[in-house]
This record gives sequence, C-alpha cells and structure tokens, in this order.
Amino acid sequence: MNTTYPSNNRLLEFAFRAYAVLAYVFLYLPILIVVLFAFNDSKSVQAWAGFTTNWFATAWQDTSIQSGLRNSLIVASLNMILAVTLGTLLAIGLRKSPRLLVGIFIAVMYMTIISPEIVTGLSSLLFFVQIQKTLGIPNILGIFTIVATHAVWTSALVALIVRARMAGLDDSLDEASADLGATPWTTFWSVTIPLLLPAIIAGGLLAFTFSFDDYVITQFVSGPQSSTLPIRIWGMVRFGVSPIVNAVATVILVFTLTSVFLAQYILTNEHASPRPLLVWFAFVVGLALYGIGPAQNFWNGLTGLGGVFGGTTWIIVWMGGLVALYFIVDRFRRPASSTQLNPTA
Repeated sequence: MNTTYPSNNRLLEFAFRAYAVLAYVFLYLPILIVVLFAFNDSKSVQAWAGFTTNWFATAWQDTSIQSGLRNSLIVASLNMILAVTLGTLLAIGLRKSPRLLVGIFIAVMYMTIISPEIVTGLSSLLFFVQIQKTLGIPNILGIFTIVATHAVWTSALVALIVRARMAGLDDSLDEASADLGATPWTTFWSVTIPLLLPAIIAGGLLAFTFSFDDYVITQFVSGPQSSTLPIRIWGMVRFGVSPIVNAVATVILVFTLTSVFLAQYILTNEHASPRPLLVWFAFVVGLALYGIGPAQNFWNGLTGLGGVFGGTTWIIVWMGGLVALYFIVDRFRRPASSTQLNPTA
C-alpha cells in the first residue's frame, strides 16, 4: 500500500498551518508590543523598566490629545446619528422597491465601501473646494466636512447590516399589525424598529468606531482647528514614538475591538441578547458626552473632580443611573399578575 500521498498531504497541511501562524505573528506582534510598552515605566520604548499606568494619566492631561479626542467624539457621534438614520431608512425603503432599483442601490453601497479611502478623501476634498469657490464660503473644511464625508461612507455600511437583518423578517407581521388596527406609523415604531434594533445598534457602533479611527479620509477634509485624535497621534509620531502614544493607541485598540466583537456577536447569533450591546452603547454615549464637554463641565462643577478620576466617577454614575432608570421603567411596564386581574372573592 502506497502511503506517499497521505504523508504529502500531512506535510502540506503542516506547511499551511505554519505559514498561517507566522502570518498572524507578523501582523499582531507589533500591536502586542505597542500595548506592552504602554505600561513601561520608562520614556524609552526599547527597554523594559517596570510596570506602570502613569502614561495613561499623562495622556489624559495632554491638551493636544484632549482637543483631538473631543473632535473625534464630536465627529463620530454626529456621524453615527446620520449614518443610523440614513442607513436604516434606506434599508427600509428598499424592502419593497423594484428589483432593478434595489440592484442599483446595492451596487452603489458596495462601491462606496470598497473604494480606497484615498480616492474617497481626494474626491471629497475636490468637491468641497468647488463648493467653496462657487458659494464663496471661507474655510469650509472642518467638522462639518468630516462628518458629511464619513456619513456617506458609513451609512452604506449601516444600510447593508440593517437590510441583512430585514431579510429574515416575515412580511406577515406587518399584515397582522394592520389587521389589529395599527396604522403604518404605529407598525413602524412598534413592530419594525424593535425587530431591527440589534442591527441598528450594531451598525451604529461600527459607524462610530470607523469614524473615530479613520485617518486617511479625515486628513483630506479636516481643517486646522478640526484635527481628530488619529491626526494628532500621527503628528506626535513624526517626532518619535513615546509611551504616551502607546497608551493612547492601547485605549483606541480596546475600544475598537470591544465594539466590533459585540457587533459581530449580536449579528451572528440569532438568539443573542442585545443587552450587552446596549450596555456598551450606553457606555459610548456617556463617554462621548463627557469627552465633548457638556457633561464634563457639569460634573467637574458639581463634584470638583477632574482628570481620570472625574471621568471614571462620571461613567460609574452615568451607567448606574441608566440601570436604575431601566429597572424603574421595566417595573411600570410589567403587566399585573393573574391574581390581580381576576381577584377571588
């Protein structure tokens, strides 16, 4: 019996596995080093001198990083609102549209997503410059242009996610709602939106994350006073890598991976509970409110706390208040028991 082919197959399988391991090491080892040296008790990023978390506090107190973080949160929050609104309405509008129109819109959405970011950024820059010349608007590049460009890019992503969720819905639910006397508007808010809510939240988180992390498109359409956090990090890296940059990159990495994993979990598991995603979404909203400014000014004036400790206490109080509000609303919405509905003599 010839055993040459089985042995060759095992050798080939081993070679592919070894190649895959080396590829993953090549891709993720630099990221692991960046995260590791964010906790290095030394300004040098080449030698380990002990464990510390001081660089995270130093990064939080840096005015340049604070300004970039504030701009990133403003851009990502506005972009998330626009992308969720436009993408959800587009997905619902395509539900009963003609097949030709659906095919055209899907092609445009995929083209928007797969187009290189440098092409999107350059074309958007030329578009806004032409508007500036035509309308005579001085200094048009800023927060508005970044949000408008990101919304066009991420609304297509939200529309595809919501449309994929909508493909599994039964049209008889709308008919049953109409038979029970509900208006189209009531059916939309009471039936359609609750069923699409996991996809809407997942798409909103991905839109927020992509906008928060984007560098290439933002670099083209940002103004001098609207530099986001990735642009500020690039400016710092040009003068050399420091542990502060590693600390900021670690926070961004944790935030991005958490958002993506939760969104992927809720979209790939049919019976998955949306509560973890809702909790993370509430955390992101609280962080955005504190980073943008209103909540930070209010909380610092109320408690006198600032810096990392002020932000941490704000997030704790914010999440605790939302949890308490949830239980209060759930308590009032809970139906009465059968003994209350049919009391005995």
